[in-house]
Amino acid sequence: MDGLCLIGFFLVQSYVSAYEVAWQVTLLVLMFSKSISLTLFPQISQWNADSSAKQIESTISTAIGFAVFFSIPAVVGAVIYGSDVLEFLFGPEYVIASLVLVVLMIEKFFQSINDIVGVSVRAINRPNLAAKATVAAVGVNLVLSPILIVTIGFVGAAVATTVSWVVNALLQTRYLGRYVDFSIPYPLIGWFTLSSVAMGVVVYGVKTQFPVDTVFSLVLQVLLGGLLYLAFSVSIPDVRHRIVLPVVRLLASRYVSDERRSGRGQTSDK
Repeated sequence: MDGLCLIGFFLVQSYVSAYEVAWQVTLLVLMFSKSISLTLFPQISQWNADSSAKQIESTISTAIGFAVFFSIPAVVGAVIYGSDVLEFLFGPEYVIASLVLVVLMIEKFFQSINDIVGVSVRAINRPNLAAKATVAAVGVNLVLSPILIVTIGFVGAAVATTVSWVVNALLQTRYLGRYVDFSIPYPLIGWFTLSSVAMGVVVYGVKTQFPVDTVFSLVLQVLLGGLLYLAFSVSIPDVRHRIVLPVVRLLASRYVSDERRSGRGQTSDK
């Protein structure tokens, strides 16, 4: 884990434990981008072998949009409920990592993009470039971590990790751009950000009126935030047509195929 060894060297053990818990919480955000990258690699690799550049370009841009759909509202959620999550799910001694949690959530946004771009670089048979970006990012982290930990505490480890992932994502994007004419879906990212801010304003108002005092109230407010984010997102035509409807169609097609397989299985049993 980034920064943990250095935190243990410079600071007391309680900071190591708090940082580790915050880091583990943020990993949930990457489940979506990681699953996308696993399915993306063989598809892009096949298209690259078939010289299907247009399909690669559009797919990468769409995949980035899917990957950051959850990481952006997660940042807003961490700002509002980070300390509550750490206190009620892990214990009050971990609240010291609330700012770390926010910084690492920002880091996961860049890592979500990097998951897509990085796997695309490897899929077009340029693993050497992906390795160069990773080495550069690790170098940045190793240099910044001790400096920032000494100057601003264990939050510095999170900042160093975030900067290293920004470097990694920028380099991977630059390398991929040499061979694939793709684009970062900035309009979608803007809409996700707007929906996340709108969600944050509402749930902050709810939290002000109904402070979180139990795990149950925390879960309810987090669920409310998720529903609000989905509602705001669905109301935006660009997000609805490029993100929401494709997911609904995919889920529907899988459900139909499962039903057909189940029907065939029952018929064969008879």
